[in-house]
Amino acid sequence: ARAFSHVKLKAVGHALQVGKPPSDGEWFFVGILVNKGDNKRTRTGGSMVRWTLSDLSYERHEVCLLLFGDAQQNQSFAARPGEVVAVLNPKVMPARAGFQEASALSVDTRQQVVRVGTSSDFAFCTEETARNRPCQQWVNKRLGECCDAHAARKLKRMHAGESKAPQRSAAARPSQSG
Repeated sequence: ARAFSHVKLKAVGHALQVGKPPSDGEWFFVGILVNKGDNKRTRTGGSMVRWTLSDLSYERHEVCLLLFGDAQQNQSFAARPGEVVAVLNPKVMPARAGFQEASALSVDTRQQVVRVGTSSDFAFCTEETARNRPCQQWVNKRLGECCDAHAARKLKRMHAGESKAPQRSAAARPSQSG
């Protein structure tokens, strides 16, 4: 049996910032699929899909996973946002101008991506965009039902409503001298 080191998604993200793997040996991490891109053609004629995986933490740790070859064909059509996946020994791909802004991870065999289950904490924001479409930002249901942007907007409206509330004049206030 092979021994794998478990690396937290936050540590994977930090390792990607310097463009190297978080472990020297065989390793894996677990994340929740929060965004699944469309299938795209590669320069070599193959296809790939981009996933964004998160730990659903308050800090919103995310990593980009590019699926190529057998991994893309096997996983990309059935996987849905909210699924928990384990990723085994992904390769680190350095950032490339015009393609990806930061380092990413890549897999090319179906054995490298194992679907584990579905997160009960994952959801999409319950608010609508300015164009009356559902917001596509993910949220952790334990932390709230709307994304940070919509929560900030709600808070701003609430504070604006409080400042517009009628104030009682000094003459209308009860006397404290009694």
